[in-house]
Amino acid sequence: GSANPQEQRETLDAGKNHLGGKEIAIDALRLAMGVARALEYSNAHELAADAYASFGDLAAKSKNAQIASTAEMFRGAGRRLGLVGNEMELTGSTVEGTEFDLASLKGKVVLVDFWATWCGPCRAEYPNIKKNYDAYHERGFEVVGVSLDQDREALESYLKEKEVPWITLHEKEAEGSHPAAQHYGISGIPAMFLVNAEGKVVSLSARGANLDKLLAELLGPVEEKE
Repeated sequence: GSANPQEQRETLDAGKNHLGGKEIAIDALRLAMGVARALEYSNAHELAADAYASFGDLAAKSKNAQIASTAEMFRGAGRRLGLVGNEMELTGSTVEGTEFDLASLKGKVVLVDFWATWCGPCRAEYPNIKKNYDAYHERGFEVVGVSLDQDREALESYLKEKEVPWITLHEKEAEGSHPAAQHYGISGIPAMFLVNAEGKVVSLSARGANLDKLLAELLGPVEEKE
């Protein structure tokens, strides 16, 4: 995180040179992931997207089926980092069994939250999401939760216990995943994206106080009740 842009680019180029032109091994795959994630966590998103895409191409060429299977995850992470300023694709089935398309909510500000009941940090985010939902829903704020639960009963029990008022997507046959999570290379949750009324992603990290700040900017501050 303390590296300047030139040093970050040099690090990425060194990683590409080290790994390119030969069969990529498991330990090299870990190095590739480490470089890409370090750039992502340093908020060098353009370089990180380059890293994920480049290393995904290398993985795809591997003769090792396990390594080759990671290619789409790398490429998906590159797609995710390129979302800001662009539309996000998200379709699926709600818990109630109806088909959903994120495009149907254009005109509203939408929080897309990839989460699961077994995820402690996800549960910890719930009160803040609910607080903002209550404050901004009538002003055009919606939430779409994308559950990565494998246990459908645990999910339904949680939704009932918390009386979750927003849309929750879940794919029964996905075994704890979701096509959108794979498409965007999501390997850690909660992963929370904010979409503006034009349908464009404005944040890849709409969590905690940052969600409060972003909603105030997009929908106006909420007056505190006496």
